[in-house]
Amino acid sequence: MKRRRLRDRLAKLKPSLLQSATALTVLCAAGLTAWAVKTGDPMAGEPIVTVAIERGDPIVTSSVKKPGDGKSPESASDDALMLQPSGETVALDEVEISQQQAAIIQPSRQRLVAAPVRSVSEKGPFGTLPRIARNGKKPWLVYARPVNQRVLTTDTPRIAIVLGGMGLNKRLTEQAIKELPGEVTLAFAPYGKRLQRQINMARRAGHEVMLQLPMEPFGYPAVDPGPKTLLVKDAADVTIKNLRWHMSRFSGYIGIINYMGARFTSQGDGIGHVLSDIKKRGLVYLDDGTSKRSIVPSLGQVVNAPVRTTNMIIDNELSFNAITASLTHLEQQAANDGFAIGVGSGLALTIDALSSWARDLSSRNIILVPVSAAYRPRQS
Repeated sequence: MKRRRLRDRLAKLKPSLLQSATALTVLCAAGLTAWAVKTGDPMAGEPIVTVAIERGDPIVTSSVKKPGDGKSPESASDDALMLQPSGETVALDEVEISQQQAAIIQPSRQRLVAAPVRSVSEKGPFGTLPRIARNGKKPWLVYARPVNQRVLTTDTPRIAIVLGGMGLNKRLTEQAIKELPGEVTLAFAPYGKRLQRQINMARRAGHEVMLQLPMEPFGYPAVDPGPKTLLVKDAADVTIKNLRWHMSRFSGYIGIINYMGARFTSQGDGIGHVLSDIKKRGLVYLDDGTSKRSIVPSLGQVVNAPVRTTNMIIDNELSFNAITASLTHLEQQAANDGFAIGVGSGLALTIDALSSWARDLSSRNIILVPVSAAYRPRQS
């Protein structure tokens, strides 16, 4: 009995956890104060951090400012300085190098103007159509994502990516808009719902957009791109009528990219009418490169239309590793030619692989640009 009482008394005398912590805090504070008085250092007790700042490569795909903060593209050097941790001291030569590197950086989430823009729009039989403004300004330039002039003259390899199938699946479209760098161009199919809302959502996030135009493939109608597909057998007026129906589905695109169309792009009449009309309306045309029979590149030269062809499809094989390998191959093409264009579909796997690939492009000396950069003249 006495033994138990002794133990109970000792338990009562044992300090609680809170009491122990309080006592320890008081002792530490007293010791720190005594040390500060003894050393006489006015900064004693303040945390001191020494950080070595490496000279990094330019950040191309990351956002360096908030959307709509009013900065012009030319202020990118200031954005680079904002990346430095607060309170750090940076040597003057490091600041100058950062500014030089940042001179070709465009903020990834640069907000683009909402569409339609009145000066480059007109009323058509099915809705709003693009047109060249009275002052000569072309819609593709109005709606294109701005590109710093130094990007057009740099020897650093540049890559443009166009991701199609947007607007058909709301969840995947929003995923692409939110997760991919603003430099990625998004191509919208004409069959989605509430397309104009989605277009302007993409533009607010910095993405320029294209219109995917359904064209007749080999095997049609067993293989059917969708309603009002442009067909080889159609007369010129029917082709133009259907073309304008598709072009009226939404506003804000820089130009057209084919959806299927191996047969349609292999014969001159129909695709010739398309190229002539989009040239007249101040748009550009991108051949997705899926058909070796396409006469678009040569026909574009004949009618003097702004035409480019993609270098490769990045997701022919649907696996993360295969898509990443395709993107690596695209980097090699860009290194050899200075510029390369890849095209893919807006599938979850493609979006994930593309997002992962784009994170550290600067470390591999690659600049990601919108596809409109391919249509701008290279100036020295």
